[in-house]
Amino acid sequence: MTGTISPVFLILLCQFGLSMQACQECACCKDTLFACTSNKMCLKGCIDGYYTEKCTKQCLSNCKTCVNGNECKECKPGYYSNKCNTQCGKGCLNSACSILSGECTCKSSYFTKGKCDACLGLRYGDECNNTCPINCGSCLSETGCSWCKNNAHYGSYCQYRCSVGCVDEICNKGTGYCDKGCKPGFVGYKCDMCLSGLYGPYCDLKCTENCKECLSDTNCTKCESDFYGDTCANACPAGCDKTCSFSTGQHCKLTEKYRVCEKDTGRCLHGCNLVTKFGDFCEKQCGNTCTNKSCDLKTGECLEGCEMIFYGLFCNNSCSTSCLSHTGKRSCDAINGHCLFGCKDGFYGKRCDNICSSLCVNTTCNQTTAECLYGCINGFKGPKCIEADLEGFYTRSTLIGSTIGTFLAGSIVVGIAALITFIVWRRRNIQTKQLEVHGYENTIGPCENRSNDDTRERDSPVTYEDLKSRDERLYSQIATSQQIPPPATDFVNYMS
Repeated sequence: MTGTISPVFLILLCQFGLSMQACQECACCKDTLFACTSNKMCLKGCIDGYYTEKCTKQCLSNCKTCVNGNECKECKPGYYSNKCNTQCGKGCLNSACSILSGECTCKSSYFTKGKCDACLGLRYGDECNNTCPINCGSCLSETGCSWCKNNAHYGSYCQYRCSVGCVDEICNKGTGYCDKGCKPGFVGYKCDMCLSGLYGPYCDLKCTENCKECLSDTNCTKCESDFYGDTCANACPAGCDKTCSFSTGQHCKLTEKYRVCEKDTGRCLHGCNLVTKFGDFCEKQCGNTCTNKSCDLKTGECLEGCEMIFYGLFCNNSCSTSCLSHTGKRSCDAINGHCLFGCKDGFYGKRCDNICSSLCVNTTCNQTTAECLYGCINGFKGPKCIEADLEGFYTRSTLIGSTIGTFLAGSIVVGIAALITFIVWRRRNIQTKQLEVHGYENTIGPCENRSNDDTRERDSPVTYEDLKSRDERLYSQIATSQQIPPPATDFVNYMS
């Protein structure tokens, strides 16, 4: 029928325990599909999980069979009690246990007998086959101890031992604090420290003199305020300051908080007792050029500035002698050394430590820009006279070259004229002497086989034209051998 669940289907669901609701009449009867009477009563009872005469109601969730809706006759595997709402122990064999007591047969000897619901001894895990940490009384895991053996340890897995200073050596498992207090000679929440001046595993040995805390008689960890060293046998330097002006301005009580010097090195902790000293051990003297000779106790930098002619953090630099000065006043800045009143002539720069260019007239320049104040020497130009004056150079060079050229040309002409004059004079002088001694016949010299022309020439008197012609030939020969330029026509005519 439409909209109606098939009775056969419901019976099958009930038979296999799959129904999630009450069965219809006869649907959940045991053994057969037709095991009920005409009035719908089940003849052989109900299948597991259902009850009533008609097997129409469902038992509690973990019941296998039940008497009614509140009481089970049998439980499903792994549960017990009258309502089957309690699990059997994790160690029960096949997860089965008594419905009344929950007792079962354990699947191994690692479980407690009876309900087999806990691990035996110092074991943990689902199968109780893991061993607890050594100091655990019991545990749920390798890092989760429930309690520690004899309460003599603490920590999540009892990994720490209670201090020997605890009374009865018992402490809280979580904090390690001594529940019963400390033994004599011990202090601290965990009673793990010795009283001041005592040392040793039982805090019953005394530290050496001036030693407040120690690990042995040769290893002090804390000294009296004005001593230092491994055994606190060394007194702090005499120059260390013993005041604490940062607090009250009064002389401090020498406690560890206001130690005079560092415990291990002896370094002064609060500076020096004199403003003229500085250094880790107040062993250094402030510079003599510091005003009032006072300086920083750590660095040695001058605190009140420098004496008149010095500058710098340590006043170890002298003001430049090129700075202008005024009587009774500093010539340069005390910090950077810059000249306060300018530079003397010939110098420039902030510290007047640069010399003006020698190309400047009078070697004088502007203090800031270094530009020449009175111009440049010949041959240079520009604000700083560093540029060559080529135009002026070429003009002067041309003038000088022209003058020198003219002079040389004139000298050559005069030289040539003098040479010609000398040759002519020489020649005439020789001929005159020949005439005086031999007459006209010997002016040419003896010669055999002369022609009639030669004879006539010999017999003719020597004229001025003859001498001129001979001098010109002679000059031509000399000029050719010495590469002398031919004389100018005007000059030759003049000499003629």
